[in-house]
Amino acid sequence: MNALQKWVRSTKNQNVFLAVFNDTTSLLNLQVISIFFFLYAIFVNRNFPNSLKTMRIIISGKVQGVYYRQSTREKSMQLGISGIVKNLTNGSVELIASGTADQLNNLIEWCKQGPPKAVVSSIEFEELPYQTFDGFKIIRL
Repeated sequence: MNALQKWVRSTKNQNVFLAVFNDTTSLLNLQVISIFFFLYAIFVNRNFPNSLKTMRIIISGKVQGVYYRQSTREKSMQLGISGIVKNLTNGSVELIASGTADQLNNLIEWCKQGPPKAVVSSIEFEELPYQTFDGFKIIRL
């Protein structure tokens, strides 16, 4: 927890903030409040819905029957990503995942190799409109 988070979370300082927030009669107080929310956004809450993305990733090669879906689920949960993963009829694996750009980039890098017995020949990915998921699930056809 950084210093700003400690300041925001302490009861004493929250009361001070509320006192400043409730006294918005001057332009100076409005500027202070604006600066506070700007700093809060930067240092405390970096995962705004606008910074979250959804990616569709198709992995081809020897990726079925090698524990790829379960390993993807485990890696995604480790990275804090939500989504789904499923086998496709053409032998590929498809996953749709939501998270931050950094989380998704880490997942894509992992998907290039996958679990030990996988042999990845290609990987394709595209950004989709943002979607929310309840955890990370394996879809079985």
